Amino acid sequence: MLLGGLPGCSFIFIETVPDDYATRPDFTCTSSGVAPGWDLAGAITGALGGLIALGLVNSLPGVSEGQKTWIPVAFFAPAAVLSVSSIYGIVQIEECQHAKAEAATRPLAITPITATTAAPTACSFDTECSGDQICVAQQCQVPPSQPSAVGSPP
Repeated sequence: MLLGGLPGCSFIFIETVPDDYATRPDFTCTSSGVAPGWDLAGAITGALGGLIALGLVNSLPGVSEGQKTWIPVAFFAPAAVLSVSSIYGIVQIEECQHAKAEAATRPLAITPITATTAAPTACSFDTECSGDQICVAQQCQVPPSQPSAVGSPP
């Protein structure tokens, strides 16, 4: 229970949804329930420990009235912090799952490829041009049509 006084796992490890997630093509946030689960387990353990301490504190010899009050509080206070942390974690996970579902329905931004972006503006060799294009005067161009060889003597 000594570690129960530390802030809950959800407060420390949950990555929240970014404020600008609607404008970002990709983002990360925590969608796993592990941290809130640990917080909940700690809260339940602390609450049970507090209840047991309440039941036993009066039967312990040599315990002052002030100690009788603070012994259960030593269990209930961390349990309360862990309960709040667990609720916070669950809310953040639900927001993350909602944001990811919304992002999955957004259309993808596709940048069209134009002729100016598909072929280099300057070339030195035919291999730098795309498709059937050839390099003429440092520009990729479609080659002129070749005259038909049909009917020509060999």
